[in-house]
Amino acid sequence: MKSLRLTVVLFIAGVFILSTGVGCTKSAEEWVDVGAEYARKCEYGKAIEAFNRAIKIDPNNKRAYYSRGNAYYYLKKYEEAIADYTKAINNDPDCASFYRGRGDAYSCLGKYDEAIEDFTVAISIDPSHPMTYIDRGNTYGMLERYNEAIADFTKSISIDTYYASSYNSRGMIYCKLEKYSEAIEDYTKAIDIDTDFAYAYYNRGDTYRLLKKYNEAIADFTKVISIVPSYTMGYYNRGLNYKAIGKKENALADFKKACDLGLDEACDMLNKFVE
Repeated sequence: MKSLRLTVVLFIAGVFILSTGVGCTKSAEEWVDVGAEYARKCEYGKAIEAFNRAIKIDPNNKRAYYSRGNAYYYLKKYEEAIADYTKAINNDPDCASFYRGRGDAYSCLGKYDEAIEDFTVAISIDPSHPMTYIDRGNTYGMLERYNEAIADFTKSISIDTYYASSYNSRGMIYCKLEKYSEAIEDYTKAIDIDTDFAYAYYNRGDTYRLLKKYNEAIADFTKVISIVPSYTMGYYNRGLNYKAIGKKENALADFKKACDLGLDEACDMLNKFVE
């Protein structure tokens, strides 16, 4: 009888351990994997909790700091992200991704010089990653250092000719320099690579508008709307082009749609029409 009772007690204890996880301690790397899975599902709060557990177990875990930095970045908590990227760098100063992550966070805070410095270090460590050149090029663009921006986008294209973002970003700089033909050529190349690249259609449409090629602009903004039906600026800009060619009813319909979606400029334009 005592033997039977002992067996039952041991069985219940075993069930308790399995159900509660007692005795099943995860390693730091396993907690990082848990956090990464949450991050893939955009559950960044839960991801951060998992990364916290990893760091508590291993305070020098560079992957945990980098991953938590990414989670903070996507939550737009850029200062916290920078702190974590810095800790990752301190643990491994030869990883390009850590510098690139911190550079992106600096850029979001408008700290462009610091961002460029980090992107440059990342490129010196790994000169084969096209996105780092794009990031640095975009930052040069924010500082109106357009020639350096174009050089970076061109370098990115030389590494990977099928990276649509490189062409789109270079096209934006050409447009700022009023090199509209070159801009349209780059936007078109981006669209050829990615036929659902709404931003490239939008940029090309806006460039056509500047050239007063209103029908071509309308076609591009129509494509933008078909890809992203809730994109207010697509309706608003198509409305402006309809207005330019005298299609008042079409313009009114687009301004109303954009206004209904919450775009104040469209509401103002609608009121001007009514007046």
